[in-house]
Amino acid sequence: MSGAPGQRPRAPHRERASHRPSHRPQVPRRHHRAASWAAALGGIALGAGLGYAASVARVQIQSRLFPRYWELVAHPPQAAPAEAPIAMSVLGDSAAAGVGANDPQSGYVGLLATRLAAATGCEVRVSNVAVPGASSWLLMEHQLPLFERLPEADLVLCIIGANDIADRRFTLEGFVWTAERLYPRLPAGTVVATIPSFGLPWLERKVRAANAVIVRLARAHDLELADLYTATRGLWPFQYLLHQGGDFFHPNERGYRVWADAIWPALERAWARHERTAHPAAGAPGARG
Repeated sequence: MSGAPGQRPRAPHRERASHRPSHRPQVPRRHHRAASWAAALGGIALGAGLGYAASVARVQIQSRLFPRYWELVAHPPQAAPAEAPIAMSVLGDSAAAGVGANDPQSGYVGLLATRLAAATGCEVRVSNVAVPGASSWLLMEHQLPLFERLPEADLVLCIIGANDIADRRFTLEGFVWTAERLYPRLPAGTVVATIPSFGLPWLERKVRAANAVIVRLARAHDLELADLYTATRGLWPFQYLLHQGGDFFHPNERGYRVWADAIWPALERAWARHERTAHPAAGAPGARG
């Protein structure tokens, strides 16, 4: 049947295939939320991983440069009359070099030297032979012979042991063997310290056992003992990360201030002892000059 004259006949109406949906199926909202959380957590993990890698790289660079600073900028101790600057020799590991802080002087050695200079009114000249990564055994083998060739210092600091604990090959028997040969070679009055807290239970047992050895040897050989363990243990768990560098091993500036506060009483005692021996008529400790 045709339509009106001049009219185009209509195409026959086609029915939509019944098997084709008229709209996309809806994904449950919980799936959208899960995907969003996964993406967010993935981004956080990626950012944290990149931040940690950058912090480790920074520490590695500091471990090479900071000892060079102490070699080039700091002055070696010199035998001199009472009016001379205070000579302080330092043995240790990366913490003694200041690794983790923004500059070497913001580590505990620089902070203590600044505090001692303010307390005595004298310049403090530091000879720092610390080597990042050093264990007690490496210090005894490499730093101690170098220290023993230096002119006699007014004060000596030897704070070591964290790398011993971090070494998976650590044994208490090996630590005792080294410590019993290292600590007797240090001059009387040398400032030593307990190993700082790691906070982790499987490491804390080793730290406490090693610290018992250090305490025993410090008393036996007339050394001035600083309690780093108690000072750092008190930071766990909430304050610890605020006092650590990005590698979660070395202290940052805030952490080194905690170290300096913990070591300072032992350094004061060592200085008072030196003054009584070298200047018996000088009066109160710190009145040198």
